[in-house]
Amino acid sequence: MRSTSFAALCLAATAVQAAAQDKKVPIVELAPAAARTTDKIAGILNVRQLSDKRLLVNDAGSRRVLLFDSTLTHSTVVIDSVAGAPNSYGPFGSPLLAYFGDSSLFVDRNSQSFLVLDQNGKVARVMAPPRPQDFAALSGSQSAIDNKGRLVYSGGLTIRNNAAGRGNVPGNPVPGTAGAPQIPTIPDSAPVLRADFESRATDTVGRVKLPG
Repeated sequence: MRSTSFAALCLAATAVQAAAQDKKVPIVELAPAAARTTDKIAGILNVRQLSDKRLLVNDAGSRRVLLFDSTLTHSTVVIDSVAGAPNSYGPFGSPLLAYFGDSSLFVDRNSQSFLVLDQNGKVARVMAPPRPQDFAALSGSQSAIDNKGRLVYSGGLTIRNNAAGRGNVPGNPVPGTAGAPQIPTIPDSAPVLRADFESRATDTVGRVKLPG
């Protein structure tokens, strides 16, 4: 009976595997490219299409943001790689976020603020982050603007300080423990925060599971 059951299981497994192999991944033919550019792009972090089909390309590899026309034959540098300029990109890749209409937000690490770019890529104004202490998290690519203009981003891990002003990390004594080091508890998830630029209020709308 055992050999018969084992044989039946093997036949069933073979049938399932054969059925899975018959379901091939469909091949989708892509249409020919409608436009091409000869500009050298080192590494794209974001692409933002405007209503008139122009493209804002965040070339993080070259530390610049380019505004292309709809044919990709002409480009204008709107955020430059030159250090010290008012529209300088900075030394690290920064996200470009879609804002109201054809305007965009560029996370400016130099001033730790947001550059508001108009439909022509010009810096219209500068906005401070709702919570300056979260700017490191905002500098990552996991952020977006919702339909009410609020900033949604991953809050990352929060390191709390003890009364002595030192982070609660291994090796730092905690008051009342006679200098014994405290091993922090690493959370298993990170908060998803929503911040309002007008009221400066920030609330937690969810959590994201952390790997490991």
